[in-house]
Amino acid sequence: MHPAKTRARAKMELHGLDRAHLRERLRVVLAPEDANRPGQGILRVCESYANLQSQNLFTAPKVQVSLSVVPGLVASDACREELLAALEETANENVFQTDVVEAVVSAAWMQLRFSTAFEIFVSLVTIVLLCHSSYAFRHGHPEAVASLVLIGVLHMQKSIEEFCQYVTMCWKLRLRLLNFDNGADMSYIIIGWGAILRQALDQNRLEKPFMAIFSAMAWLRALYTLRGESWMGPRLLPILSALKDTLAFFIVTGTCILAATHAYYNLQLREEPIPTYGAFLQVMRLGIFGDFDLFEFEGVDPTYKLGEGEEWEPQDPEPGATFVWAHALFYFTGIGIAILLMNLLIGVLGQNFELYQDQSAMLFQRARAKMLLELQARPWRHCGSWFIKHLRELTSQMRKSQFGCVLYWLCVGALVMLLLPCWLALGSCVAAVAVLCRIIFQMQLSGMFYSVAVPLGYCGSGYDDNSNHKIDEYSSPEKSKIWVVLRWEAPMEELRSLRSEVKIHVKSMQGELEKKLQGVDEKLKGVENTLQDLSSAQKEMEKSLEQLTNEQNCPNFDMESKMETLTSLVRQLILQGQSVPETESHPEG
Repeated sequence: MHPAKTRARAKMELHGLDRAHLRERLRVVLAPEDANRPGQGILRVCESYANLQSQNLFTAPKVQVSLSVVPGLVASDACREELLAALEETANENVFQTDVVEAVVSAAWMQLRFSTAFEIFVSLVTIVLLCHSSYAFRHGHPEAVASLVLIGVLHMQKSIEEFCQYVTMCWKLRLRLLNFDNGADMSYIIIGWGAILRQALDQNRLEKPFMAIFSAMAWLRALYTLRGESWMGPRLLPILSALKDTLAFFIVTGTCILAATHAYYNLQLREEPIPTYGAFLQVMRLGIFGDFDLFEFEGVDPTYKLGEGEEWEPQDPEPGATFVWAHALFYFTGIGIAILLMNLLIGVLGQNFELYQDQSAMLFQRARAKMLLELQARPWRHCGSWFIKHLRELTSQMRKSQFGCVLYWLCVGALVMLLLPCWLALGSCVAAVAVLCRIIFQMQLSGMFYSVAVPLGYCGSGYDDNSNHKIDEYSSPEKSKIWVVLRWEAPMEELRSLRSEVKIHVKSMQGELEKKLQGVDEKLKGVENTLQDLSSAQKEMEKSLEQLTNEQNCPNFDMESKMETLTSLVRQLILQGQSVPETESHPEG
């Protein structure tokens, strides 16, 4: 959407934000309206609150931008479950192509950042513990039990979250039991408990079947938790959607594999390890992987004969009783499955991936809304929100009065002194991580503080460029608006995702052109009708002239009446000529 069109919908103003440090296409700023500069119907925001340089995690170039505001909503409205559920369940995919929906989802993501980060953190910690547990149990280290206990605690936390989520969704009639995500979560929980319990019962060796499956699912789950991140989601979701959409082709391929396996089983060519699996393995090797041994496929083995140099030389076996049928099945499987179906599969996957890559913005925004909706149903999410809200209200009330301000700082000092060792250890770790992120990833400390302040409910924090000091006035999400900073030119890394937006604009232009062409056709029809009327009037005029010529020789000829009749016909002809509609030579495209 062009920024000029965005500005035209809502009247707003921000001095000094013609250019800003912005890397992505759209950035959301949660800040209150500037009360010191009220305007008549003009929304204003303090320039220091929208200082993107102090809010960026990474350095960004200064580009030309425009400012807009989401009308009728405050920052806290973006986290409402009704709004997120409506976005997740909507069937209108064009909604996710608008800047307003992207801004609302981004605002909700900023405020629930602790929940999403905790989800990713738990998945990564589970992987680390599983790696340590596998190594320790395999080599008989005693600390393996401690890792297994921590894995059990994290898995219990995940089980409680999923149970509460299912209960909440069932109560609000939003749960779809046959959903892919729900099935994957239930499988992960059941297999995880099976692996943990079996490993706890036998601590002398590494549990093989369930622990192997549980470890693999933990890695995949950790990858899936990154679907809401802007650097991973738009690239991961089209891959998953393309695989889901190719399910019908997988069914066709699987049916052909089973048909060839049944035929191979009936030929009784291989008996080891068991006849059924032996037949399936030969067909899979040939049809899917393109790996085969023709003698092994036929069910015969080469023999070895001692040669002249006392070296064993392989001898081709004699054709068996089913030589012809085995070779017929070989060609059927090789040509039909390995060549035709596998190449079609590559084409179908490529086409589906290109289709869903054009819809990556829609998939990403919908996935974010669904993930935030699921996190809202977690039991400790409401406890944390209640605690942060009341703590923020209490601190703001205490700091308003002089006695309360003194009491507030006394409480803070007592808490710091009481937990001084913990604060020193935690502060050292946080400082070390911040310094490493600053040195290795070139992160900005101000952006880190801003990313923490917004989830805590302190919106509108920033730095004043004139005095170069931090602003101490914070605003709650209930009093902050959703401001949208939009780049005039799309960044280079987002040009691929703009392909779908270009297609939408082309379709809209095509529709407008068709409407204008229809209008031109209607005008041409009117011109044709007018020309027909002119031709009929011309014929009447010619008849009148003939009558006038014939009646000139008559004794009772009235010259004045005939001239009046001729004059009226000429006037009628002139009026019809002036009523011809003007047509455009080049309709606007």
